[in-house]
Amino acid sequence: MTSPPPPAGADNRGAVQRVLIITLGLNLAVVLLKATVGWLTGSLSLIADALHSVTDSANNVLGLATNRLANPRPDRDHPYGHHKFEAVGALGIAAFLGIACFEILKTTLERIFSASAPVTMGPTALWIMLVVLGLNIGVAFYERRVGMALNSKILIADARHTMSDVWITIVVIAG
Repeated sequence: MTSPPPPAGADNRGAVQRVLIITLGLNLAVVLLKATVGWLTGSLSLIADALHSVTDSANNVLGLATNRLANPRPDRDHPYGHHKFEAVGALGIAAFLGIACFEILKTTLERIFSASAPVTMGPTALWIMLVVLGLNIGVAFYERRVGMALNSKILIADARHTMSDVWITIVVIAG
């Protein structure tokens, strides 16, 4: 049984910040793993996937910044608080996702239409990518669950972005 979301004016910034810090650390580990495997195998798709994961880390930093500003307590100039900053952060995540999508698409098209060396991926690289996939799935579900419990737009948006990373990683592994 899930608990009801906190009231609209509740200050859950500390809990959101903890989640964002945890996911930032995990996203940085994912970037490092993907970039290393991409570099060792010569896989442009893995390097592009690592760059996409950089946007996940940037989203966490953006989320931390907007979370700090999103004070739900009213003040003299803002009788309803500053809670709208969280929506701005969610919009920023959507923009990062669009940019990452464009860059991956551009890199893919360049790779298709140019002569490139074949990619060799051994069992170790494949296992590392499966670990990365598991990490991303765990992060996405964790962020979504906590985001729903805290009624946090920034966590829910970041969970959706991380889920896009899951699908990209699946395609890269299949390729």
